[in-house]
Amino acid sequence: MARRSVSTQIRLDHLYCHDEADGPGAGEPYLWVVYFKVDGETVVLDRVSEDPVRYRLTGTCTFFTTPGSHGNLNDSSVEAGDTVPIPAVLGEFDTVLTPIPLSPAAKAGLPFLDDAPAFVGVGVVLMEQNWSDNGPID
Repeated sequence: MARRSVSTQIRLDHLYCHDEADGPGAGEPYLWVVYFKVDGETVVLDRVSEDPVRYRLTGTCTFFTTPGSHGNLNDSSVEAGDTVPIPAVLGEFDTVLTPIPLSPAAKAGLPFLDDAPAFVGVGVVLMEQNWSDNGPID
């Protein structure tokens, strides 16, 4: 049975500060957030040569970036125990995942499959403004 496309959401809604660890004064955190998906819009499951047990995804991963720069959390005074809301522009991602189709060679080797599952993910880097340049990143 073939899979259907699936609407998918990722929500990052808050950041909790366990330890400010910035020395004297409060922390000035900011985030770099990148979402990605691997699905049938840009990827196909293919067979490696005529090897009946080796398959690979061919195509490209799709990336979605956010405005990652100083001040993007709208809080420049974060102490241990604080909770910082993550703005929707950084923390909300909606997409549709399309099943990954099989190439004819892969379908011949995997006749019991109609397609392969797609997947989505997120990479998050939390930065401290004190140890970087004071200007926004272009």
